Amino acid sequence: MLEIKDGELSGVLSSTLTSPINFKLNVGDSLCIYAWEQSLGQALVDTVVGLRPLKKGYFTIDGDLIDAQSVAYFRQKFAFVPRQLDFPLETVDELLDYMLSVDHRLTCEQIKAEWLRFGFEDSLFKKPLDELGRNVLQTLLIINAVLLERTYMVLDLRDDVLLPSQILNYLQGYLHSGGAIIMASNHESMKNFCTCTLSSPIGTTSTLHYFE
Repeated sequence: MLEIKDGELSGVLSSTLTSPINFKLNVGDSLCIYAWEQSLGQALVDTVVGLRPLKKGYFTIDGDLIDAQSVAYFRQKFAFVPRQLDFPLETVDELLDYMLSVDHRLTCEQIKAEWLRFGFEDSLFKKPLDELGRNVLQTLLIINAVLLERTYMVLDLRDDVLLPSQILNYLQGYLHSGGAIIMASNHESMKNFCTCTLSSPIGTTSTLHYFE
């Protein structure tokens, strides 16, 4: 279980406006960080992926505190698909090589087979990354994140991104297999996909809502 208890964000102005932040995320559940002002939402995503410590409060995994000493271990527990998709790579083949370096259990054939199952053609692998389009690139990264079989997945989506039903069904399969998802999005359809949502309008305490 991931938990932030009585959290206050660091490195942002007026962080007390959204304090305290409280949530618990169990395997099989999905949490949407919904309708946050961009800089605050990014600060919360950075905190969740271990890039920024809390100013106050506690961030734990299975009851163990996530801090400077344990963050490297924590990062092995999650897959991260970032909002910013500007990679210092030129082709899809180079992206594939990078994915294989992240987890040596994956094979080139395994990733390619899964991409082909989603309708991508063999010609994709020789394409320059800047010809793919952000939606295609993010889809490839989400597929890879599921293949990593990590306990937690963090998806930082742009405000205009609405994931297609094929990908949402894929993510549901990941949840049913024992994964958990934190999704940052301002899109209502993405909020409705998740089992709970953490909304934080400026000037109020962050509120965790659960959906049946």
